Amino acid sequence: MSENDQGIIHTASISIKEKAMAISMLVAIFLALVVPVSQSARRRELQLQQNQIASQSVLIDEERRLLQSQLTEMSLPEVTLRQSVLQGLSLEKIFFDEAKIVVVQE
Repeated sequence: MSENDQGIIHTASISIKEKAMAISMLVAIFLALVVPVSQSARRRELQLQQNQIASQSVLIDEERRLLQSQLTEMSLPEVTLRQSVLQGLSLEKIFFDEAKIVVVQE
């Protein structure tokens, strides 16, 4: 072999230090690419959860308003009178001049 061939053979073998450096560079590049992707995925997941919570909040508010309107409707005198007739109850009007107020003092 000539002198040039020996130089090529010598440079073809990579030392352990160079291998470790190459592997650490590959790991660093991989981490540099993975971290932003994972952050973006986590951000998207949090946005989806936030949107889901907001839609649930809207549904709960609508249900609360519906229940409140039903309670208001049930307290109307016409509905109360109709329900009393259906249940066989009789409602009588109380006149305030006949009512007596009792106050208990301690």
